[in-house]
Amino acid sequence: AYIPTGVGALICLLVVYGLPRRRHQVLIVAGILALVATAWLGWSLLTGPRAALLTPEWFQQTVTRLQFSQQQMLPSWWLSAGLLETAHHGWDQGMLFFCVLAANALMLRQAAVWIAGRWYRTAYGQLRAMSTRRKQTKHFWLDRVILVALPCPLPFRLMLLKDLRLFRRDASQWSQFLLFFALLGFYFLNLRQFEAESRTVGWDNMMSFVNLTVVGLILSTLTTRHVYPMISLEIRRMWLLGLLGVDRSVIVWSKLVFAMGAALVPCALLVLASDMMLGISLMLQVSHQATCLLLCLGLCSMAVGLGARMPNLQEDSPPRIAAGFGGTLNLVIGAGYIVLIVMLAAMPWHLHALASQPVAMDYLESRPGFLWWLRLWLWGGSLGSVLLTFVATFIPLRSGFRAFRLMEP
Repeated sequence: AYIPTGVGALICLLVVYGLPRRRHQVLIVAGILALVATAWLGWSLLTGPRAALLTPEWFQQTVTRLQFSQQQMLPSWWLSAGLLETAHHGWDQGMLFFCVLAANALMLRQAAVWIAGRWYRTAYGQLRAMSTRRKQTKHFWLDRVILVALPCPLPFRLMLLKDLRLFRRDASQWSQFLLFFALLGFYFLNLRQFEAESRTVGWDNMMSFVNLTVVGLILSTLTTRHVYPMISLEIRRMWLLGLLGVDRSVIVWSKLVFAMGAALVPCALLVLASDMMLGISLMLQVSHQATCLLLCLGLCSMAVGLGARMPNLQEDSPPRIAAGFGGTLNLVIGAGYIVLIVMLAAMPWHLHALASQPVAMDYLESRPGFLWWLRLWLWGGSLGSVLLTFVATFIPLRSGFRAFRLMEP
């Protein structure tokens, strides 16, 4: 850990030292490098060699792609090589690799101290001396849409706009959304690499619902981490909102609408990408989008309702609030809700897809009652998922509204 920390400190000092004078050049170069790295990664994933899944050739290609981790200039290789040499040939070679690690760590520390002694004060002074002249404020296009086109009262629009701006300005929030959904997107876009002859209708259908479950579980984690603490953090500013005359119900509804807007669009797009890569039928795609809507509504309602019902006023850090009793309870209930919703929607559609195969037609013709029972379960499962979402939405929100109205700031 000491070696990458030293490298990061050196890079930070160099950037800060040259940033005030070459700010635009540094940002342009960093953006170009990020785009090139992203394009290279996407191209390598989409155009790489393909082989049948779980075959010797597939394993060989996978190991070949991971050979970059065996570079002998990486500290991780020094550590693993030292441990292996110690286990096989004694302490001599192991101590040699340990000394290499320690020497590089101390060298980077000394370099960081030396450069900081020469540049830190100058870099800090340049940053503090940068022009503080404010530019003319321009609203982001989404802010203008919320302020002008959203058909709701002005206090509601202002609360929604405040949450949106806080989300944009807090890199710890949108970076986690971007990381999780980008990884899922890369996975879904590579589903077509599975050999077509090894796939069946039942396999595609099963994988589509597994992917839907994964999206729901990640959404449950993100709502617990980011949506649940919002009410607890808002209570600390309740005196200011009270002076502004904002009704408390407006605060809770704005949190729910904001959470739904931030969750529904990326989740629906990810599920659509998964279905398109698997070649799912249009009717099943519509069912997946409806299930995704139910998941977003239920999970966001539970996070907002439980956050208002069981706020944590002793902490001002969102991760600590989410790690408390209320956040853990929200995560557990959300996981159970996801399993029930997907089971109610998945099992009937899975059996319906299998029943359409020629092998199952003879069995169904000899048992007409089974087909009637399957159709009943198909509609009953969809109705049950809607009723379950209604319960998961109504009860937490009702309890949260009641507790939030009676709460003293």
